[in-house]
Amino acid sequence: NPFHRAGLTGKDQIVAVSDSGLDTQHCFFRDEDGEAGNIYGRWDFTRRKVVNYDWISGEGDHKDAYAGHGTHVAGTVAGEVLVDGKVGDPDRYPSGVAPHARLSFFDMRKARRGMYNPGADVLFDSVR
Repeated sequence: NPFHRAGLTGKDQIVAVSDSGLDTQHCFFRDEDGEAGNIYGRWDFTRRKVVNYDWISGEGDHKDAYAGHGTHVAGTVAGEVLVDGKVGDPDRYPSGVAPHARLSFFDMRKARRGMYNPGADVLFDSVR
């Protein structure tokens, strides 16, 4: 990856991703101890990857069972594989654009529901 070779890995950065949910047990995001930690609705800077997981009241559900879209997006941004309890070599294993960045995730919908809002056409029509 040319960004990684140039030293652009996300080191010492926290990036925000908002999507359908995040599988915190995915190998890109879990901690060495296998736990997500106390990240739900609060910040925990001791975590390896996900330092915060927040949601819209009544909408988010701490899951990404619906096609894994949020997990895919967050992995593309900052995924860093954990193999046998150790961070894998990003040149050998797949990783995100900024594998050394940590994540603040905002869950915008329950895994079983769509995100459509009838008032959203006003927003989308305005950009045409």
